[in-house]
Amino acid sequence: MKTVAELAKVQNVSVQTIYRRLTRLTQDGKESLSVKHGGVTYLTESAEKLLSSCLTGVKQDDKDVKQMLNADVRDVKQDKNTEVVFLRSQVEYLQTELEKEREHSRTLAIELAKIANQSQILQLAANNATNTDTEKKSGFFKRLFSRKDG
Repeated sequence: MKTVAELAKVQNVSVQTIYRRLTRLTQDGKESLSVKHGGVTYLTESAEKLLSSCLTGVKQDDKDVKQMLNADVRDVKQDKNTEVVFLRSQVEYLQTELEKEREHSRTLAIELAKIANQSQILQLAANNATNTDTEKKSGFFKRLFSRKDG
């Protein structure tokens, strides 16, 4: 025969839980499930079996559920941490690429401004050449008899 304290330790519950269950079982009309001897309560074998069957499922399931939940929470946290690290590295990479693109755009804008300036210079030169050619193409008599004001 085990004591209440021994059964509580085996079942991983408090002594009060054993006494409460024992009280419920004796109220249900079961025969005497305990024996007091020298201030210590001993449980009969039938009481041990009944209490074990009542307590085993409850406490162990709670423990298993808590352990599974804790493991799941740890896994989720680990997954989230891994995902956060991955996303941060992606953001850093994309920021670097964006900075390269901006620098390239600045370089292209400067080159475009140079090309536009050169284009204007060439256009002015072409206009001046056209005016000079027009004056040279006029005939001999036209140049001879044309009026020059001045």
